[in-house]
Amino acid sequence: MEFLYGVVILAVIIGFVLFKTIRIVPQSEIWIVERLGKFKAEIRSGLHILLPFIDVVRYRFNSKDQLINIPVQEVITRDNAICKVSALIYVKVTDASKAAYGVDNYVRGVVGTAGPLLRNIIGEMDLNECLSSRELIKGKFKESLETQMGDWGVNIRSVEIQDILPSESMARAMEEQAAASRSRVAMETRAEGEKTAAIRKAEGVKQSQVLQAEARRDSAVLDAEALITSANATRDATQTIANGASHEGGLQALGYQLGSQYIESLTKLSASDNAKFVMLPADVAKSVAPFMMAGQSFGFTDKEAKHN
Repeated sequence: MEFLYGVVILAVIIGFVLFKTIRIVPQSEIWIVERLGKFKAEIRSGLHILLPFIDVVRYRFNSKDQLINIPVQEVITRDNAICKVSALIYVKVTDASKAAYGVDNYVRGVVGTAGPLLRNIIGEMDLNECLSSRELIKGKFKESLETQMGDWGVNIRSVEIQDILPSESMARAMEEQAAASRSRVAMETRAEGEKTAAIRKAEGVKQSQVLQAEARRDSAVLDAEALITSANATRDATQTIANGASHEGGLQALGYQLGSQYIESLTKLSASDNAKFVMLPADVAKSVAPFMMAGQSFGFTDKEAKHN
């Protein structure tokens, strides 16, 4: 029985020694090995043989990208506005020995360093500038972090600014200012539209007046031409009558023509629908007699003269 106990104890000791000697490092980890309290080696994924009780795995680091959340920081900008800023930092351990011996805890170191850096960067900017300059803040923030953590064996993969939020009072003031600005722009746009409409209306009135003036001018020209044409026709007719009257029998023909027109006018006057009574001059027969005589001199009979 004692022999069996001895075998079991020996097996346990051998297993423990083998466990301390043969070490398998996972793919995503980096181990720091110390020999007698001093840095010995940095081992990565795979099988490794160590000296039991002499070589000790002191630190284990994750070799994947790690996300570090920077809590909300209250920052006072250059124009004395209070805003709240939060950020995300992606880091990766590239030198495990520096990460082990250069800083006590690189995660806490990154968080503790990021807050003051953010406050310093944003404190040099106005509120409107920091709200609209995220890329600029990211660039300065990453550069400052890399400078501060140069001896920590940690690489800053990327930096993201999550939120830059003004205080509640400042947010209300900005909303009121934005509303006033939008109202002012709307009023200016409406005024510009009314101005444009007034200009177009004035141009339309001007064009209408120009067209009306041109129409009146053209009408006056046409009226003048018509008067000239009528005057020329009257002149030609008068000249023709005068020429006819200068010949023998011309006066009798002229008298007959005037008499015919006189009788025709009386006929039209009596045939009008509005003519209830036709007043004839008392000496109408006497007035027509010379014309009738002129007609007889041209060879017209009394019957034909009466018919005319």
